[in-house]
Amino acid sequence: MMVMTAGHTPIVAESEEIGQLAALDRMLAGVPGPGPARLVGPDGESLELPPTLYAVLLRAAHELAAGNGISVLPVEAMVTTQQAAEILNISRPHLIKMLEAGEMPYSMVGTHRRIRLQDLLAFKERQYARTQAALAELARMAIEDGTYDLMPEAR
Repeated sequence: MMVMTAGHTPIVAESEEIGQLAALDRMLAGVPGPGPARLVGPDGESLELPPTLYAVLLRAAHELAAGNGISVLPVEAMVTTQQAAEILNISRPHLIKMLEAGEMPYSMVGTHRRIRLQDLLAFKERQYARTQAALAELARMAIEDGTYDLMPEAR
């Protein structure tokens, strides 16, 4: 079992790299060429990139060019309750209550709770979808009641 530790600190681009990363982001996001993407090593050897690795490079270049730090972790990684709470932007005690209420699977490692990163990200995605649906419903109700007026260009 892999537990996410301080050794997995985010990678952040230096300010002088941002322009180069932005150019790489534009190149990777461009219209696909006649064949698969290739990686050329320092010795000139060229290898075809599998689509999954290409997707990782595309996302990494985009995030780094935007000035965001990135971390690459296997989805099977286990996170601590503190790390999970930070990812969800909630308090650790609130997370513990959610875990004990069965809202998300976890396992015990000795006396410590661990959460699979995959389960945590799936939970976060479900929460986001519920939030978006609730906001859409509130907006619909406000429009129906006449308490919210659409801007002229949105009509």
